Amino acid sequence: MTDATTNPGTLAEATGARVYVHASADKRETITLDGDWKLGSSRERDDDYRAEIVWLSGMARVIVCKDDHQWILQRARTGRQRRIEWRGSRYFQTRKALIAACVALCGPCDPAALARLALLPEVFG
Repeated sequence: MTDATTNPGTLAEATGARVYVHASADKRETITLDGDWKLGSSRERDDDYRAEIVWLSGMARVIVCKDDHQWILQRARTGRQRRIEWRGSRYFQTRKALIAACVALCGPCDPAALARLALLPEVFG
């Protein structure tokens, strides 16, 4: 069987599982499949939200919503007590619309981050 870290698209296609590619607080990339991202906060606004897919830049990221219905493009802002809080900017059901919005709204994005978004399924769910 193919290892998800070497070819997550093949594994997801073979198993029917969704692939989530995300960075942890220390920016190490991990690739996980359904149900394998339960550590971290359950609040979408938190920096360590458990269903983060990818950081696009220092102030933008993509997550899976807490109810597992859609992808959310979020932007960071300083909240109470000068802590970083993430706010939803746009909401998506299709990979094509998500990538187009990331390119249009987030300015220069890391090409590797956009490549990671390309691993997502064509339609959410």
